[in-house]
Amino acid sequence: MPGRRLAASLAAGALALAVAFPAGAAAPEDRFTLAVSRMDAGETGAAADLFEQIYDADRDAAAALLGGICRYELGQPDAARRLLTAATADPTHRHSADFFLGLLALDGGRREDAFRLFSEARDAPNAELSRSAADLARLAAREGRVSVQGALEGRYDSNLNLALAPDGRSLAPAVADAGAVAAGDLLVRPFGESGPFAGASARLSRQLTQSGFDSGGAGARAGFQLGPDRLHASATYRISYELLGPSPFLFEQEGRASGRAVLGRLTLRGHYRYAWQSYLLPAVSGYSGPLQEALAGAEWRVTPVLSLELSYLLDRRAASDPALAVVEHGPGPGLRLRLGDDVELKLDGFSSWRHYDADAPGQLDWAFGGNAMLSVELGDHLTLRASLTATRVLSADAVRAYSAVSGGLGLAYAAALL
Repeated sequence: MPGRRLAASLAAGALALAVAFPAGAAAPEDRFTLAVSRMDAGETGAAADLFEQIYDADRDAAAALLGGICRYELGQPDAARRLLTAATADPTHRHSADFFLGLLALDGGRREDAFRLFSEARDAPNAELSRSAADLARLAAREGRVSVQGALEGRYDSNLNLALAPDGRSLAPAVADAGAVAAGDLLVRPFGESGPFAGASARLSRQLTQSGFDSGGAGARAGFQLGPDRLHASATYRISYELLGPSPFLFEQEGRASGRAVLGRLTLRGHYRYAWQSYLLPAVSGYSGPLQEALAGAEWRVTPVLSLELSYLLDRRAASDPALAVVEHGPGPGLRLRLGDDVELKLDGFSSWRHYDADAPGQLDWAFGGNAMLSVELGDHLTLRASLTATRVLSADAVRAYSAVSGGLGLAYAAALL
């Protein structure tokens, strides 16, 4: 959810211009027109200076609002706060000013103030501003210096055998069953979004009839994030331990580096992870070894309700059993659609090619499928989620060919404790 903050602030910046200048309205004076043109041209510093001069001379609330937005974009919180606070005195601009004051509070770690300001901005007559304020009010309620998450989900899986091997190979017929999954996570960020962080998570699943596929696990992580939403990079170290049925299954150590850059409506992101995996169950111990994964992607916010995504994944498993060593790569398109103020549908697809070291040159397996996730916000802390996933692998080796369909319905809870 972090990262939506900047996208919302940019959208609200354009909205604030529309609020200050309704269609057909005349600019109050030439300096104001010049300041707006500079803001539109990306000359944010020059625009901020002009807006501030106009406000200091005429006490113009529109100039205060737009000047405050410019100062916020320039990373000058004190100057932005002075102008935006002045803009709240005019009822026409109060909701927009409250929105940006909420962003300042959120950036400064004043979560309760941010929640109050965003909640007030929810009443804005403009649908875009109201929707963005509602999203960020939930963000302020859910993410803080100490945050917790929990989820409880009922699930169905048509092919539980896939749990036995990372590439899905199996000599046994597919086993289907329904079950339940419970998960929890604790995240601590003592200095806010930018700085060190640490977390712990746990997960437990139980099947209705196939108890041999019950699973559980726990993990801990620590890392550092540098920078806010617009441009940031992070590094994380994680360890985890998993059980399958009553037996130890996997111990993993992972290092991950990731980054994101927001360029207007376009968001670029990428990550690289190196995991050392030790499979503890003798039947799959041959998969033990290093796994490397690299991903690059982009998201384009077409409209306030529609976003398109495209990513490309490359991974390499250097398994201790040479017959299991594999390279896989392929694209992953995605679509995110806002169906209502509190309803979002996300569709993701993937298509990838796998080449095993032991296969002849040019011999490839083809994996493809997709996932649909419907999220309904039930309040500031609670989300209802429904998901459906389908996967198909085609291979000349019958052991590696499979199909699977799974789905779930559950509730997720998230809250900021501090």
